[in-house]
Parts: sequence; structure tokens; C-alpha cells
Amino acid sequence: MILPNLQNNIILDLLDLSTSRNDLLRIQRTLAPFDNNNYHLFEFYTDGSLIDLNAEQCSISCAFAQISDLFEIPHVEFYSTIDKWPSAYRGELLVIILALSVVLPNSRIIIKTDSLNVITQYEKIKKSHFTQTSREYFKTNDNFLWAILCRIILSLNLHVKMFKVAAHSSDEDNNYIDSLAKNTHLDQNRYIIFRRDTVNMKILSCWNGILIENRLHSFIKTISNYKGLEKFINLNRNSKYHQLEVDWMSTFQCLNCDIVNNETSVSSSKIKAQKVHLLIEEIPTIEKMKKSFFDMYDE
Repeated sequence: MILPNLQNNIILDLLDLSTSRNDLLRIQRTLAPFDNNNYHLFEFYTDGSLIDLNAEQCSISCAFAQISDLFEIPHVEFYSTIDKWPSAYRGELLVIILALSVVLPNSRIIIKTDSLNVITQYEKIKKSHFTQTSREYFKTNDNFLWAILCRIILSLNLHVKMFKVAAHSSDEDNNYIDSLAKNTHLDQNRYIIFRRDTVNMKILSCWNGILIENRLHSFIKTISNYKGLEKFINLNRNSKYHQLEVDWMSTFQCLNCDIVNNETSVSSSKIKAQKVHLLIEEIPTIEKMKKSFFDMYDE
């Protein structure tokens, strides 16, 4: 019989105290005695779920289950939630990490998931032998979770294969795990909290005390855009817009309609400036127009 060593336990190293962490430890102890001639083979169905995106009650949940009868390994299942950086992709990746954390070292694991994006990124990281440079880390969405997955695979010497299953198909096992994940949204007592020191990065980027887990460049760009919009709206001359339901996304698309993202054009910048002046009702005088359109106002 093989029992997990609590003094060097990957689950305790990764997670802060919670009901979900205790459940993972129980599953780990349940699977530990199954020594199949040093060939531990586990097969997990995994699924993630996202509801109410862009709403205050947005929720990410996930679930996994070991339901294969191979080697008489017991059926186990787990479900939980995680906060921040909402996406269905995040839930799919999280549950794979949690499934890998409960198996024995040197195990062979089959993951069945309906997320092709996770499989594609996994195969990419696998080619680099589960190592990431700082540049690669900060250019990856859910980078913190991917770094944790790499650590688990290397620490436990796991051999992982992922297979795509069709979502909402006739696969009863996949439909069961999909239902389990969706029902978890209502369970407020189940959540996952990772420790900050779980990855080997020397520097982790934060914003207002929140770990930035998406592409750093994209995040900084988004923050810069929102700060610029805030300053623009708060100008005294724009106070009239405070009471109006303005679609600012469409407004700025209109302002930038002929500007290419990777090029700088003097002509396009000039046209955009004129549009902005018209928007804020800062109409140029005739004397100003003469400087811009000399031929039109030539006396």
C-alpha cells in the first residue's frame, strides 16, 4: 500500500486551507493504495462551466471524475469553483490541474475534455518539456495555472495524454460531468485558493493586490484604455454624456475606422483629431480651417 506523504504533499504545497482542499486530500488517500505493478493508469473526465459573464454574479465552476473500471480503481469525483479572470477555458484548465494533483507519482493519466484550446496549449508546452521562460509566461492567458500544471507534471513525473470529446454528445460520462460542473455554481462553500509561492517565477505581476493571470501586455493596454476613457468622460465639456447611455466601444471604433493597428499614418491621425473635435463640439474657426485647407479658402 502507498500512502501520500503529508510532509511533501503536492496538494498542501499548492492550495490554502478550504473544504475543496480537504476533499482532494480524501480522494488522494482513496487512490493511493492502488499499486498496479508500478503502472498506475487513471482516466478522468473533466469539464468547466462559466455563467453570467460580464455580470456581478459571474461564476466559474469545474468538475472531474475517475469513472474507469480499469484495474478496479474506485470511482471518485470532485467539483469546485474559482474566482477572478472569468472564462470557460479557465475552468477547463483548473479541473485538469486538480485531477493531476490527486494521482500517484509516475502515473499515466488519460484526460478526456471537450476543450480543444486547452489540448492545443498543452501540446505546445509539452514540446518545451514543461518549462517556460518569463517571456512565454507573461504572453500566456491563465499563465499562473499553466505554471502550476507544469510543476505538478514535473514533480510527480506524470505521463499525461489528453483526448477531445464532443460536448453535449451521446457520451453519458461526459454529460454527467458537464451536469456536475454546472450544478456546482450554486455551492458557495466550494472554492479553490492557490498559494502565491506555488510557481517558480521570481516576479509575479499584480494590480491592486490581485495577481494578473492573463497576458500582461493586453492587461496593461486594457487598463490604459479605461483610464483614458475615464479622463475623457470626466472633462467638463463632456458632462452632458454622464446621463446618457453611450456605446463608447462603437464610438471609438468609428473614430478609428481607417486606422491600421500596426501602422502610424499622419493623415489618419489628422482625420481622427478632427472627428474628436467635432464630437466635443470644438469647431475650428475659419482662420484655423484656412491653415488646414488652404486651397479651399484661398482668396
